Amino acid sequence: MPVKATDDMRFVFPRSFTIQQGDVIRFIVVNAGRIEHGFSIGDGTSQHTRAATMKKRPDMEHADDPSAVTLKPGEIKEITWRFDKPVEGDVVLACHLPGHYEAGMVSRVPFVKR
Repeated sequence: MPVKATDDMRFVFPRSFTIQQGDVIRFIVVNAGRIEHGFSIGDGTSQHTRAATMKKRPDMEHADDPSAVTLKPGEIKEITWRFDKPVEGDVVLACHLPGHYEAGMVSRVPFVKR
């Protein structure tokens, strides 16, 4: 699934989509902007926790986190994720660099349990 991270604090997808339990999705994330962006996968609770943590530690790296990447301008990174655990509500895709999440750099994708 191609994803563009833009400087207007949005993720751009080629189409709308849903995620079903058991799906394996390869996100190919392109930073199409001129500033650094991030991309992380989670549910509402985990993204809220990540946002609070990043506010306290804005220089935190995602090197050991398989559900998140940080991208410099023009950089492309991939995350392949198996959605094997049930999610309450939507899958939340977000950027947690300072001010980005608060500016609306978050997308909610409907999750369908099997």
